[in-house]
Amino acid sequence: MKDAVAKYFTQHSTTTEMGMSGMRPELVEVAGQKLQIKMEAHGTYRGVRYKINAPMPGYSFTYYLYLFERLFINPDDFKSIWLEQQTMEFGSKFYNYSETWLANIGFHGGLTFYRRHDDAQCVEAGCDYNHYWDEGHCYDLDIVVQDVKRTIDSLAAYKQIVEPTQP
Repeated sequence: MKDAVAKYFTQHSTTTEMGMSGMRPELVEVAGQKLQIKMEAHGTYRGVRYKINAPMPGYSFTYYLYLFERLFINPDDFKSIWLEQQTMEFGSKFYNYSETWLANIGFHGGLTFYRRHDDAQCVEAGCDYNHYWDEGHCYDLDIVVQDVKRTIDSLAAYKQIVEPTQP
């Protein structure tokens, strides 16, 4: 089954100049089973890694920045977003990211996702395009990539980050 899915991607994918898959998600039949294919695009801009999830039917675009500890010139900038998980009265777990400087970065519709990756000393922060004001708007990968770049530009304007040097 895994080989059949890999073969499908090889036959049906296209690549943009950014090295990201430009294929739209769809229902496909592989080895007699209907599958929903989840599409991801990955990239790096100004030294910040990101991931874009393309929408499957009934879903919207999402994107995530991967903020590694080594990205920040001031170590306290990372420490202030390295949050401890909290527990609500009824037992639900959450991270109170809305109280950090991350909430001031220009994510599309605001920051709606936070995850700690303890093994990599990395915070994954992201957003989605599933808001009331997004209804009726058509977004494509190029528009979302531009939004990702604006978010990273906003991050770089707000906090000092280590950017790759140009040769």
